[in-house]
Amino acid sequence: MGRIVRPTIVANIPGEKSATIRSRAYERIMRRRVYLPILDRRVVLQAAAAAVLTSLAGCKKPTPDEPDRPDARTSGGGGDGGSGTGDAATTPLGPGLQHCDGKVCLPLVDDANAALRTVDGSRVFEVDGRTFIIVRVASTTFVTLSAICTHQSCFVQWAPTANDLVCPCHGARFATNGVVTMGPASLPLATFTTMYDAASETVTVALL
Repeated sequence: MGRIVRPTIVANIPGEKSATIRSRAYERIMRRRVYLPILDRRVVLQAAAAAVLTSLAGCKKPTPDEPDRPDARTSGGGGDGGSGTGDAATTPLGPGLQHCDGKVCLPLVDDANAALRTVDGSRVFEVDGRTFIIVRVASTTFVTLSAICTHQSCFVQWAPTANDLVCPCHGARFATNGVVTMGPASLPLATFTTMYDAASETVTVALL
């Protein structure tokens, strides 16, 4: 018996319908696309100019009202009246001591300076963390020296019988002008200009 051959049916889509299908497919594809906004050239230039101005503002030189150091207006070391050593004219002084024209005055009427009312009297005092010794070597003559021995930093003492200063630690001795008269110290004591006003009974020392 022979085979039965069935004819193949081919669907033929009219041209107008095929175009409609393609148009709908294109619309579906276009809906899935992401559109980026088109930047206007003026917008780009304005943004670039703003960035340049911001950069220049960050590099401007500080004015006197804008210190370039964090500590320029604080109480750090130095400055305009903070803590620390500060101005010598405003540094607090101990009893019997006064500021006077950049120097330190010791009025003998003050009880803290009672030892200086007589010859061979002496007093140790401190200013700005430094220690000094002042001695009345004559009725109108006073000497001021560093009270720290140059050997091993002990405090020297006035020895009126020998008319000099002696270190109790190792026996070094110094004349009233600071010169070493006996070892083991080898360096002199620092001395400071000292003046006496008999009228006001005030001793003035230049500690600079």
